[in-house]
Amino acid sequence: MVENVIKHHEEVASAAIPVFQAAEKIAANSGLIHNDDTTVKIIDVIHHNRTTPDKVRTGMFTTGIFARNDGREIALFYNGTRHAGENLERLLEKRDPDQPKAIQMCDALSRNTSSSFETILCNCLSHGFRKFNDLKDFYPKLCFHVMELISDVYDFDDQAKTLGKQERLAYHQKYSAPIMDELYAYLNEQLDSRQVEPNDSLGKTMRYMLKHWEALTQFLRVAGAPIDNNILERFLKIPIRGRRTWLFYKTEYGAMIGGVLTSIIATCVLADVGPLEYLVALQEHKDHIVKEPTRWLPWNYQETLASSSLLAA
Repeated sequence: MVENVIKHHEEVASAAIPVFQAAEKIAANSGLIHNDDTTVKIIDVIHHNRTTPDKVRTGMFTTGIFARNDGREIALFYNGTRHAGENLERLLEKRDPDQPKAIQMCDALSRNTSSSFETILCNCLSHGFRKFNDLKDFYPKLCFHVMELISDVYDFDDQAKTLGKQERLAYHQKYSAPIMDELYAYLNEQLDSRQVEPNDSLGKTMRYMLKHWEALTQFLRVAGAPIDNNILERFLKIPIRGRRTWLFYKTEYGAMIGGVLTSIIATCVLADVGPLEYLVALQEHKDHIVKEPTRWLPWNYQETLASSSLLAA
């Protein structure tokens, strides 16, 4: 029974991998890329860690990457020992050299960035908001003031959703920039005047905001820069729910297949395509997919199915 399930998953993945690789190429050349990690359990890696006590790298991650390219949205998931920055670096190796720097949205962990490819780095303002929200019961007055200012910026971001990139930038510069300036001055005042102890939990949160201020405020300077990483964090709930359901992967190979299939399913959702029907179509037309995977992406496979050349074949 288990062997039959594994064999079926491998058959589905063998049809999906060429499409996954085509999606990677499109994602790599996107103007905007989100990335972040969550944890994963892989039994073979856990066993190897236990039998190799001096092993330096012991972590296991599911990296999520969300990319938007010419209106197409792609979700990619990688399971293994590489963290988000390393997986991003491997993806950016597929980027055309004449492309300008991508806008990258992530939280402020150093492991989220690439060591070889420069991006326009943006940090998540929502992440900063949540840090103050966690402390509001202990420092209600100070935290609520900061949260109200950030909430006002989010209100303006909501109002700018339908605007083009340049118009949205101008809108934020007019309405959000004064609020962010007020917030910057307030955080500095609290720390400089010692009204907040720099090394307690609130002080550390304020210093976090100031340390990453440039990346947190890229939306005030860069057209198309997002305000937060919330869209990727929502998609990371897919492997998080999976982790609670199936608990672990047995092998690194199985984890890789799981990442491919999760990527395909999530990208189908983004393209408003039924994942089951799509995966069935991939298996039925596997020979065609290997030759022209770019014609079998979730947003164009139905057009390919309807083409006279395919029907004739």
